Amino acid sequence: MLNYLYLFFVGTFIGSYFSSLVFSNKKPIISKRRSSCQSCNNKLQSWMLIPVFSYLALSGKCHYCKEDISMAYPLLELITGSSFVLLSLNYTYDLNQIFILSIMALFIASSFSDQKNLEISDTLIYSTLTFGLIYMLLNFNIDLIYGFLTGGLFFEIQRYISKGKWVGQADAYFAATIGCIMGFKLTLLTIFLSYWLATIFVTPKLLSRSINMKSKLPFIPFLTLSFFLVNFFYDIIVINLNYI
Repeated sequence: MLNYLYLFFVGTFIGSYFSSLVFSNKKPIISKRRSSCQSCNNKLQSWMLIPVFSYLALSGKCHYCKEDISMAYPLLELITGSSFVLLSLNYTYDLNQIFILSIMALFIASSFSDQKNLEISDTLIYSTLTFGLIYMLLNFNIDLIYGFLTGGLFFEIQRYISKGKWVGQADAYFAATIGCIMGFKLTLLTIFLSYWLATIFVTPKLLSRSINMKSKLPFIPFLTLSFFLVNFFYDIIVINLNYI
């Protein structure tokens, strides 16, 4: 129980760090500057930076200017912390788990960035892919190479054909990262599930005409949710895939 509580707190602090990158006007990934309020620019004290707790203690408002703090901050922290706990149910405490959780945190941060800006920083993209490639090298087998190529080429071919109108380059990098970890079959399943999730989300919006077929939509959140679900239900999925 204490292990899971520890993982939750680690996840929330990592989520808090990534939230400062995603929501603080392109702050560099390593910065000596102290965090500050986005509205009044006052420097934040240490107790104001405790994940989730600070948001609750401040009643969702800046201590200085009383401007509302976006719910996205504690939400990113909670999602990251919760995903660390839930994914750890399927993994032993080893190096692989560290890589899986690190990649999950990067996926979550990138999802928020994609949702907010319809773009993801090169730092997040290349960090995610680097973690995936290192994981593949540490667990090297031909299936992971097939997964890497399948995930990357699936989106890169679409991007080439559509000249970037259907998908972005980040989609190819993130799918390639999934391939580095999941292998060929599970990568295909993850991609299929992400499209299915996107369809469920988009269809009501199309019917209500709040968006149209030309609207730009973030896709990384669906890849992230699909990646999480396939990892969470990994044992059940693998057992069934072995019969295919």
